[in-house]
Amino acid sequence: MMKVVAKSYEGFTAKDVVQQTIAGDGSTVVKIYYNRNSYTITYAVESNGSITGTSPQSVLYGGSTTAVTAVPTVGYHFVEWDDDKTDATRQETNVTADATYTASFAPNTNTAYKVEHYLQDLAAAPYTIKDEDTESLEGMTGAMTAAVAKSYEGFTAKDVVQQTIAGDGSTVVKIYYNRNSYTITYVAGVERFDYRNEPTVGPLRRQHNCGDGCTRCRVSLCGEWDDDKTDATRQETNVTADATYTASFAPNNNTAYKVEHYLQDLGAATYTIKDEDTESLEGMTGTMTDAVAKSYEGFTAKDVVQQTIAGDGSTVVKIYYNRNSYTITYIAESNGSITGTSPQSVLYGGSTTGW
Repeated sequence: MMKVVAKSYEGFTAKDVVQQTIAGDGSTVVKIYYNRNSYTITYAVESNGSITGTSPQSVLYGGSTTAVTAVPTVGYHFVEWDDDKTDATRQETNVTADATYTASFAPNTNTAYKVEHYLQDLAAAPYTIKDEDTESLEGMTGAMTAAVAKSYEGFTAKDVVQQTIAGDGSTVVKIYYNRNSYTITYVAGVERFDYRNEPTVGPLRRQHNCGDGCTRCRVSLCGEWDDDKTDATRQETNVTADATYTASFAPNNNTAYKVEHYLQDLGAATYTIKDEDTESLEGMTGTMTDAVAKSYEGFTAKDVVQQTIAGDGSTVVKIYYNRNSYTITYIAESNGSITGTSPQSVLYGGSTTGW
């Protein structure tokens, strides 16, 4: 037997050598076969993309791969392969070794997103979009939006919640604006008279009576609001700021009051009203009454105690009249005497004791 040794060829691997018996005539031939080596070519991506085509691929030495393409995710773009090739599509030729090629991608800087503005409805919790103010902006995929609230009169923007910009342009930032709340205060002024039980929040009803001769309410007589409105009942519409409205009042000059006359009872400290003489008078609220005592035969009026005229017409002035006291004297001229009391003090309309 002869000993034949396989050679070394780049990219080839010898199969097992089959040794032969050497023939005497020199006809012996040993045939050694070499297979081409098979190599693995792998295509990969770092992130935000994918490979179209076959990966990995098994390729014989000196052969070629089929073409592959690095495809970015929406919102990204291809940058390069890690061997510095910048064509997204590639094919290897004359393959001589295993290899891995990795594609890298970068986010687009012009990815579209929208900013919508929603204003709170009046007297309701829902919000309505202000279509004409919708903004179409651009930013970097994967970065945060840069939405900015607008300025609307009478509204205050809630905190803006920025969003991560989606590569497909679907990102929408919604900014909500609450209506400002204003305090409207209604005050019952006390320049001249403060009516009892008058409300101080709206709508405020200011009650007054102009009295004789007043053809138009004026602060000097009947009162008005401090913004010159003269209707007692008011309601604010389209409120845009805090405000205080103060109502001024003037006393009625025809407020009713009564004067009652009480005559002293005979032989007692009590008094009885003389109903038929009760007077219904009028005066200015908050001022003093002007009651005048009458003249009754046999009676003398006590001091009249005037009262402050109450706005509700409840004021009553009571005038008391004491019966006059008279002296009755009995005299015996001569040659006789009086039995019984003399002199005697007797109230008007009363009687003496016997004598």
